[in-house]
Amino acid sequence: MEELATTGTLHRFVPNVKFSRLQRSLKKIHSEELDSGIFGLVVLSKINFHNKISNKYKEIHMYTVDNYDVIVIGGGHAGCEAALAAARMGHRTLMATISLDNIALMPCNPAVGGPGKSHLVLEVDALGGQMGINADATAIQMRMLNMGKGPAVHSLRCQSDKIKYQHLMKQTVENTDNLNVKQIMVTELKVEDGKVTGIVTELGEFYGAKAVILCTGTYLKGKILIGDIDYVGGPNGQRVAEVFSQSLLDNGIELMRFKTGTPARVDKRTLNFENMVEQAGDAHHHSFSFMDEWINR
Repeated sequence: MEELATTGTLHRFVPNVKFSRLQRSLKKIHSEELDSGIFGLVVLSKINFHNKISNKYKEIHMYTVDNYDVIVIGGGHAGCEAALAAARMGHRTLMATISLDNIALMPCNPAVGGPGKSHLVLEVDALGGQMGINADATAIQMRMLNMGKGPAVHSLRCQSDKIKYQHLMKQTVENTDNLNVKQIMVTELKVEDGKVTGIVTELGEFYGAKAVILCTGTYLKGKILIGDIDYVGGPNGQRVAEVFSQSLLDNGIELMRFKTGTPARVDKRTLNFENMVEQAGDAHHHSFSFMDEWINR
């Protein structure tokens, strides 16, 4: 770890200590023969041992960054729709996501619609949402399922290009008026007199809001289960929100465990395609969105 990076990191978390004093401490410690690979850890322990900053680097001081009408926590399908809806209605909106690179990520089966879900996509579209438009624009194929049964159970399913779907939705939210997107880890929901006032991040940043919408998906104290093995983690190797769950519980919000299933990844070189039946998309044009233009797939 470079000295400059270490100095900057420590100073960010020690607002009450003068930078020159901290710099002198680091310079004295760095003059000793230390293993460069563990320099950052040794700096922290040495400063604590010599009582140079009295453990103040452990304190996180909350400070106000900005105020919004609406804050949406989460950047998945629900988070994108909630943030876009609020912003398009003229409300100054913040969408908080753990990673900007994973907005609208489809880590499991990259499909939209299907039994029990396609009507939800149509309802979102009827309310001016983006999912149907995005699915139509990035579809690899579409099939109307359950055609052997009555029309009440017909269900449209779209197999999406997962990379294009994600990039198009990310482009949409990042270029929508009244909508800011930030990569932050939310750790606390601030509530005063029974009314939400904003959120706090892991860096002590406070963002005020008149309303907070929770679209946290599977990131709250997420666990990965593989057979008999389980460990802490989010989808697709992402960070997991460990602290925010307790804040929700403290404010009387009940939590439940929700399980998702990721299909197995297989090496196509180990498969015999001659023994399989190809399921091509329907030749007839389908679309989820009422605002969709004709696309020759």
